[in-house]
Amino acid sequence: MWPVNIVGPNEGSLDRDQFVRLIDHLAEESPDGNATTCFSYYAPFALGEYGDDRAVYRGGLWELAAFYESDELAGSGSPSNLWASDRSWFVYTDWDLWATKVSGSQSLITRLLHDDLLEAVTLDF
Repeated sequence: MWPVNIVGPNEGSLDRDQFVRLIDHLAEESPDGNATTCFSYYAPFALGEYGDDRAVYRGGLWELAAFYESDELAGSGSPSNLWASDRSWFVYTDWDLWATKVSGSQSLITRLLHDDLLEAVTLDF
């Protein structure tokens, strides 16, 4: 439960600080840095819509922080899915998950695990 003076992130969304920090790590891992082309998918539920409309955006990693509170996306927070155009990493967040899942190279995962500002664990299958 959040204190009354702090507003938490939307259901199925990283808070803004963690989202920006994740973008930094993704940029460090990507050959083109913040200019890396990526796709972001916003699930209808995250946008407060319950129809079949889908919202997928293509752009640079540097654009994602501005989308976080975008009026166009109804202030939805972080995207439900986010992936590099070269498919080198994938981020999955959903309202019914207990955590955000990140798939990528071992160096990306190691970087996330050693970041003191993020809470990260590995899932072993």
